[in-house]
Amino acid sequence: MSALTGTGDNCAPSVRTSKDDGATWDTGVAGAAGAGVTPTGLVLDTGAVASPCPDPAAVYQGQYTTAVVCDGSVSWRKGTGAWVSVALSGVQSLADAGDEYTVARTGVAGCEGVRIDSMRATGVTASTTTSRLGCADDAAADGVVVARAGQSVWLWSGDVVRVSADGGATW
Repeated sequence: MSALTGTGDNCAPSVRTSKDDGATWDTGVAGAAGAGVTPTGLVLDTGAVASPCPDPAAVYQGQYTTAVVCDGSVSWRKGTGAWVSVALSGVQSLADAGDEYTVARTGVAGCEGVRIDSMRATGVTASTTTSRLGCADDAAADGVVVARAGQSVWLWSGDVVRVSADGGATW
């Protein structure tokens, strides 16, 4: 297992790897812990880069694209290309779903809790839109994180983790 940690007096980001379930840790290989957000920017498998927004909430880096959850938008880029900002109110978290992202949003009309949307993950432009997948009406609007594997979607909101077996349509 690998983790992105802050180490030393200045909390410099570094990757640490454990081969004994966390009992001991060694210096890891860049990118082994996935992408991460630090106080000074983003850590990607290619190294540290400036964030496309002032206070990023999360970052995902795939083989070809990177997406950053910002306040009121998702910023996307292919490779090391220019960032494209997509206005998206209430965006809290996103997860990889192949050629699409699964996006968790709050404060969206028609959903009292957390709305789950789909957004394409290739060829993104500033006018890219999302499609509604479902709504977890009773989900808290704070501490929202979404994860996905196939048709299984996990939604962590507040102190509760919910699971959808149908891509986020029902909870």
